[in-house]
Parts: sequence; C-alpha cells; structure tokens
Amino acid sequence: MEAQGKIGNRNAEIVSSPLSPRFVRGIEEIVPVWYGIEESGMDGTIRSNIQRGIKVSIVLKKDQRTGVLTNGTVKDILTASPQHPHGIKVRLESGEIGRVKKILF
Repeated sequence: MEAQGKIGNRNAEIVSSPLSPRFVRGIEEIVPVWYGIEESGMDGTIRSNIQRGIKVSIVLKKDQRTGVLTNGTVKDILTASPQHPHGIKVRLESGEIGRVKKILF
C-alpha cells in the first residue's frame, strides 16, 4: 500500500513493510508509525532529553539491520556522553538494551 500525504509542511509517502503495519517515508528517513503511540518530537541522540521512567522506542543490537523498534520504559541510561549520533544507549525495565530512536508520550 502506498499513499501520499503531508507531515508538517513536508510531503510524505506512506508505504507498507513486512516489519511494521506502516512506515512513513519523509525527506530524511523512514520512520515507523505505531498505532496509538504519539512521538514527543524530542531527539533521542541528546542525553538530557532522556530520563529514567520515560517511554521510548529503541533499536536492539540484533535489530540494527532491520530497524525494528522495541518500546519500553527507561530503567538506566548507559551512555555517559551528552550526545551520540546513533542514539543514547539505555536499559529498559524489561532488561533489553538498545539505542533510543524515539521518545514517546
């Protein structure tokens, strides 16, 4: 399935994927759209945006090639530097470790 639409002031194309119900292809990246979850718009590459207890989507090491995201609540922040280009590494309450791709409401 493909459809045209707008995200903010940018044109976007909605495409199907075997990994997720919908993906939105924008100008810069392909972003998974999960039904019922809103993104905060904050950047997951900046450590100060991430705190214990917030909901995030991370990519696990084993899923880096496919880009499959795992949702959860931050238990620990593992990256010590103030920013990281691929996302701040966190441990979720479930024990899974990965880099933050999206900060959720």
